[in-house]
Amino acid sequence: DPAAGVEISYTVGAGRLWRLISSVFTLVTDATVASRNISHIITIGGVVVYRNMVSTSQTATQTRNYDVHTLSNGNTLNNNENTSVGTQVELLLPAGAVIATLTQNLQAGDNFGAPTFYVEEFVYPT
Repeated sequence: DPAAGVEISYTVGAGRLWRLISSVFTLVTDATVASRNISHIITIGGVVVYRNMVSTSQTATQTRNYDVHTLSNGNTLNNNENTSVGTQVELLLPAGAVIATLTQNLQAGDNFGAPTFYVEEFVYPT
C-alpha cells in the first residue's frame, strides 16, 4: 500500500513470468483543486513498453476505483466511482518488469490503495 503522495510501483519477482490479466486499484484524492490524470505504465529494463492513459480526470475529494484489463475492446467506462480501462494488448512480463502508475498533478495528500494484480504466473528456476 503506497504512502500518500506516492505512485503505485510493483516489480515482477525473480524466476517469474506474468501474463497480466488485470490491475485493480483505488485512488482517494485530497481537497487540493487539480485534475489528476492517471496513466498505467509497464517498464522492462527501464524502458516504457506500455502506457495507457485513462481518458477521464479525477478531481479533488473523490474516491475512484480503477480496473485496467487486457484483451478487451479497448473502451473506457466511467461512472465517477469506477473507471474501467481496456486494452487489446496481451502483456507478458518477465522478472524485473515494473507495473506502475504515473499521475499528472498527483498531490501530497492523494492516496493510492494497495493494488491487486490478476495474473497467470509461470515459475522457472533461477
